Amino acid sequence: AAHYGDVAVLAKTNDGVKKIAAALRAASIPWATEQPGLLSTPEALLALACLRRLNDVRDTLASAEIASLADCEEPESWLADRLRYLQAGGDSARWREAGEGAHPLLARIAELRGQARLLSPRAAMELVIAQCDLPGRVLCWRRSELVGRVRLANLQALVALARTYEDACLSRREPATLSGMLLWFGDQTQGQLDMLAQPAVDAVKVMTHHGAKGLEWPIVILMDLEKDIKDRLWSVGARSETALDVAAPLKGRWIRYWPWPFGAQRKVEIAEAIAQSEEGVRIRAEAIDEAKRLLYVSMTRARDFLVIALPAKTKECALMNELGAPWLLGEEGTQSLRLAKDLSIPYRRAVFDPPQALEHPAEDDGALRWFKPADCRSARLPAVVLASAAPGGSCKVVETREVGTRVKLKSAVDMAALGSAVHACVAAAITSSKARFDTADANRILQGFGVAGAIDSTALVGQIGALERWIEARWPDCRRHPEIPVEGVLPNGQVVYGRIDLLLDTQSGWVLIDHKSNPAPKDRWHHVAAEHVGQLSMYASALSHVTGRPVNEVWILLPIAAGAIRIDTRPG
Repeated sequence: AAHYGDVAVLAKTNDGVKKIAAALRAASIPWATEQPGLLSTPEALLALACLRRLNDVRDTLASAEIASLADCEEPESWLADRLRYLQAGGDSARWREAGEGAHPLLARIAELRGQARLLSPRAAMELVIAQCDLPGRVLCWRRSELVGRVRLANLQALVALARTYEDACLSRREPATLSGMLLWFGDQTQGQLDMLAQPAVDAVKVMTHHGAKGLEWPIVILMDLEKDIKDRLWSVGARSETALDVAAPLKGRWIRYWPWPFGAQRKVEIAEAIAQSEEGVRIRAEAIDEAKRLLYVSMTRARDFLVIALPAKTKECALMNELGAPWLLGEEGTQSLRLAKDLSIPYRRAVFDPPQALEHPAEDDGALRWFKPADCRSARLPAVVLASAAPGGSCKVVETREVGTRVKLKSAVDMAALGSAVHACVAAAITSSKARFDTADANRILQGFGVAGAIDSTALVGQIGALERWIEARWPDCRRHPEIPVEGVLPNGQVVYGRIDLLLDTQSGWVLIDHKSNPAPKDRWHHVAAEHVGQLSMYASALSHVTGRPVNEVWILLPIAAGAIRIDTRPG
């Protein structure tokens, strides 16, 4: 017996492929086609909504899409809930992120958001798909094994598309960002370059006659043969007056373009006269020859059975007439077609009425699973971890140093924002082409991070100067590298990401310096060291492993507390 995968349906145009695929979908017949539309599938829309939400907490439209798609919740339900939340004074950007009515996906994305800034776009895509269990979600939408396989394949294709974006950025020497990838996805959709996945499933293959070249199926159905042969009289075409010259491939070649001058009119007397001209007849003959070659390709794709599908009311086929082969359609009641050299092949002609209503096969109750789910499940280690989130531990403080003068902070300061601003000021001072980093520079950075006035900019500039003098005195010939990104694989397979604040390259090895805006007094510095030893151990291990050079010293710089702590990150 024939299977769905034994059948191919060939159409003349991409629009015809889409119509055939839609008809097969309506009849619940599995189909596969190399067509754009990946980013418009429900599973891709859900993944992109999660990615947009991860990228921007203000993207409330993404929140609505997640609520609607993830659990197929009716708009009336989640919209009413959102209106009640806003009426009660809730933050529009934090709807369903926490509390009793939190949505599991929105809550999980909120937990992951801190990792987004250190992840590549593809890694962020993989993180969202894995941590939000999108494969499990999309499998619950339909209980059809075929549909489930296609949805999973589309999620994998989405990751592959993210990798393509990163490769494109690399070739152009441009940074790959999450926001940039989302915009690039929009361009791919508009340009119809987001190709659907084609998983290895038992499905009818739908494609164009041109696309079938070199392939073969037991059963091939040819569509659109009743349509007229279109020539390129009124279009752009390349012409060649001589044979190909390998040394000068463009020699004797030119572009012929006859624009249609009659606007929306399609039947114009003079146009018919032009079609009968010498040039028109020649181009028409070329089109017929191309149609012959294409028909030969299509008909020879069938191994066992060839079906020529025509509308029931079609009495004759213009294409067959043009090719001089109307006998291929046969007569009603004919049981064989006679070919050249007294050969004949079995033939059958049949007329079918379309069904009045299509019956959809019943689906088994319960969610589709590839394996029996466990009664209880232990928490999975995250695929990606941030070095800054590494747990602390006991460590040895080798030495401490006073660097500069302690800086006073104003009350109610956002320490996270202040820490980022201080990092930026130190990096700007080290990389600045100016003779000296001054208070105007510091004020601009503090204002940009929303902490203007939280710290005296003059005092901050003084601390940066003290840091530079300390480095110059202790490591006079070192090269300074601020904000060095780190990525490595831990022994358990987890991928760790981080950023070394300041790396000094000395003749004997590396000196690693990490800034912390902790204002702790000196008698609490050993607690600060213990809190961050895990993070710095990861940095030191990754750095020595990648470069093959030792990390001689590891320091925690406290610019607010005016000190530096040297720690030993070696185990034991």
